[in-house]
Amino acid sequence: MGVYLFLVNEILEKGDLAPLEVSVPIIKNIVINQRKLKFTKQFEKNILQDAIKSKTYEMY
Repeated sequence: MGVYLFLVNEILEKGDLAPLEVSVPIIKNIVINQRKLKFTKQFEKNILQDAIKSKTYEMY
């Protein structure tokens, strides 16, 4: 049987800002995901345009 102890330095109230150490990785992930979505949409658009130009586009 083990015992785990931890120390709480501060408790944030509802509506308080999160510390920078917590916020920065979350913001980075949001920006990266938005860039991925933008890249994917642009890539699909380019593939569709190339297929239409080369007349290899088929709709099912």
